[in-house]
Amino acid sequence: MVEPTFTYDVDAANRLITMRLAGREPSAHYADGIIAAYGDIPELWRYNRLIDHRKFSSLITMDDLKRMSEAWSDFTRGHDVRARVAILTRNPLTQARVAAHGALYPDQHKRTFTSVSEAMDWVLEHETVK
Repeated sequence: MVEPTFTYDVDAANRLITMRLAGREPSAHYADGIIAAYGDIPELWRYNRLIDHRKFSSLITMDDLKRMSEAWSDFTRGHDVRARVAILTRNPLTQARVAAHGALYPDQHKRTFTSVSEAMDWVLEHETVK
């Protein structure tokens, strides 16, 4: 069985979206999936996110990062957003890129983690907007 390259789950009780990226598809494939997910989630601004990159071996281009940022802004415009985004990765390049592109998402606090439990503890300790 072939593993899907992009999936997401919504945990409404914990206000958490978990996205999993896997494989080595072109950048636009992942950006398109994330943007489509944003559009499918009512009251997106109320959710924190856990983005799992552990099986991801591609790279999201700066153009696609900007496109995802613009989509996030469009979907959350007019709402008080204080989102936490935990990115699960062991890749030092991903860790560095997360720190470098924080300005694209000024309403979010992002951190990288190598441990699922630490990422979950951090992302769930913060109360999002109700």
